[in-house]
Amino acid sequence: STALEILAKAEVVGQQEGHQRLLVQALSERAHFLASIGRHAEANQVATEIDQITLGDRQLSHQSWPRARSHFIQLRALLLSLNGNIEQARNLIAPYIVEADASARVGTLIEFLLLDARALSLGGKEDRAMRQLAKAISRAVHGGYLRTFADRLWGCEQLMRETMRRIAQGRIRGIPAVEHSYLIKLGTLFNLDLAPQENDGFIKPVEPLTAREKAMLVALKAGKTNREIASDAGISQNTVAWHLKNLFAKLNVSNRTAAADKARYLDLSI
Repeated sequence: STALEILAKAEVVGQQEGHQRLLVQALSERAHFLASIGRHAEANQVATEIDQITLGDRQLSHQSWPRARSHFIQLRALLLSLNGNIEQARNLIAPYIVEADASARVGTLIEFLLLDARALSLGGKEDRAMRQLAKAISRAVHGGYLRTFADRLWGCEQLMRETMRRIAQGRIRGIPAVEHSYLIKLGTLFNLDLAPQENDGFIKPVEPLTAREKAMLVALKAGKTNREIASDAGISQNTVAWHLKNLFAKLNVSNRTAAADKARYLDLSI
C-alpha cells in the first residue's frame, strides 16, 4: 500500500544517514499499521527489529526518558494485548505512564493511556477502559491533540464514542472539565456529532446564579481545583465546597464536569 511504501522510504533514509530516531519512528509506524490490518506476525517481526536497535537506549528513570526504547515498549504492549496477554501488557505500560506523567511528556502519556485503555477493553473491563480514555482526553485538550486518537484507536471507535458521550454528559468523574469545543472536534474524527442542539435537554437554573456562583463556574470551566479557587477568591476551601454544592443544585448536576459543560449555555457576565 501507499502508506507502507512511504514508511519504507523513511526507513531507508534512516538507515543510510544513521538517523536512529527516524528509523525507529518509521519502523514503529509500519508495525502499528500492520497490526491494524491484522498482519500480526509481520508486526512482531518489525517489533523484534526495533528491539535489537533500541537495546542500548537509556533506562527509564526519573532523570531520563528512553525515547527510542519507548517505541518498542508501546508496540510490544499492543501486540501482547492483541494476543490476549492483558496483564503482561499492562505491567509493561504502567511505569511508562507514571514517568511520562511525572515528566510532563503529554503526547507520550496520551499514547500510553490509549494503549492501557485498549488492553482493559480487550480484557472485558469497559468502564475502566473508558476512564483511561477520559484521562487521555482531559490531558489532550490544552495541546489540541487529535490525530493521536484516530491513529492509535483503530478497532476501538465505539468505545471512544461512548467515552466522549459520557464526558459530554458529565458522567465520568475525577477528570478536569473538558472544553466542549474540543470534544466536538474530536468527535468528528469518530463520526460522532456532539454539537449542542436546541432541544438537547438543557434546563435553566432553578434560581438565578449569584455573582460568586458565576465566578465559580468560570473557574470550573478553566479546570481549577477547589484549592486554586479558594486562593483566587480569598476564601476557605470549605466555603468553596458550600458554593459549589449550591451551584450544582441550581444547575441540576452532580459534578464539576457536568456543571462546566452547562456553562456554555449561560451568560456568565457579572
